[in-house]
Amino acid sequence: MDLLKLKKVSIILFFAMFPSVIGAGMMTYQVRVSDAGGNYLDGPVTLGFRIYDSPSGNTVLWGETQDLTADQGIVDADLGKVNPLPEGLFENPELYLGITVQGDPEMAPRKRLVSTWKTISANRASGKRVQAGGCTLTVSGASEASADITFPQEFQSPPVVMLGAPSAAIEGKSFVPARVSDVTATGCVAHFAALDGSTATGSADFDWIAIGE
Repeated sequence: MDLLKLKKVSIILFFAMFPSVIGAGMMTYQVRVSDAGGNYLDGPVTLGFRIYDSPSGNTVLWGETQDLTADQGIVDADLGKVNPLPEGLFENPELYLGITVQGDPEMAPRKRLVSTWKTISANRASGKRVQAGGCTLTVSGASEASADITFPQEFQSPPVVMLGAPSAAIEGKSFVPARVSDVTATGCVAHFAALDGSTATGSADFDWIAIGE
């Protein structure tokens, strides 16, 4: 259906190893889908997932298709549920996730996975609990802006939160992470500021990672 499009893509929870499938596992991934008018979808939706070794090449390292349900546009998928993620997949130096909606052409650009995965993997190996995701920063005629982050699952105590830079400039202005405030076990507030102090209006997505117990 040409009316469908992806509004936002973000890695959200964890990579879990299953004893019955040695060397394979699942990674929970969250997307948000809307129609061409920006209305978030509700109900059945079919998503295809492919992992590649480059942002534009055709070498598919893993893939599957799932029939899922959107709730106010949000769709949670356990990647590997249909076709387990192969052992050693995340040892590749570059990995990119491509997504299709209802059989339409793959969304662009693909999402780079490795940098986020390496952070998650290292901390999980040390016994830490890691959650990661994405949010949209909206700026309205200002040089500073903030965005609320809600963790998909509650931590036992306030975690350490790291912010990624917005995925695009806003009106040609570069916004960078400034600080994180009001951190609780369930969420926080992310603050950004323009590098040159000038004002802008617009929005861009950014990634976050929370590490705690």
